[in-house]
Amino acid sequence: MPFDIVFNAGDARWADYIALDGLAEQLAAHPELPQVTPVSERYVRSVKSLIVGGPMAPADRLTGRLPYELVLEGTLTPGTQTFRLYEDNGYKSGILIKAFRHSDRAVVDQAITDREGQVTLNLPTADRYLISGVVIAPDSDPNFDWLSHWPALTLEISD
Repeated sequence: MPFDIVFNAGDARWADYIALDGLAEQLAAHPELPQVTPVSERYVRSVKSLIVGGPMAPADRLTGRLPYELVLEGTLTPGTQTFRLYEDNGYKSGILIKAFRHSDRAVVDQAITDREGQVTLNLPTADRYLISGVVIAPDSDPNFDWLSHWPALTLEISD
């Protein structure tokens, strides 16, 4: 279910959001829509958690139940991990994906998905992580300018 927000003229949160989440290129693809405030947006969180029990190797998979879905293509160990961002059952390129470490809330790595929706991020230590990005496009609802989806994956890396 979408939540909505209106950024009034001069509201710095819009510009900060665009910069922090790397949305300028996505917005520029739609010059007919407002790029600066005032602007309205609806947003949808597309979240899942990877929970693995027992000694078997973790196996994340595409559920196909989210419009945008992040999938871990590696194991739950510290170091370099590959993720793929799916749009329905295809891949989504050009999206900034960030890894946030739970213990200190720091962004430990970030990269942009390639043509096949892949991104490689370094998860340097054992900890919980939030892997997330933002996909923004014109909203089909005439009462809003933009519709964004926030795909996210939470997981825990062990030593």
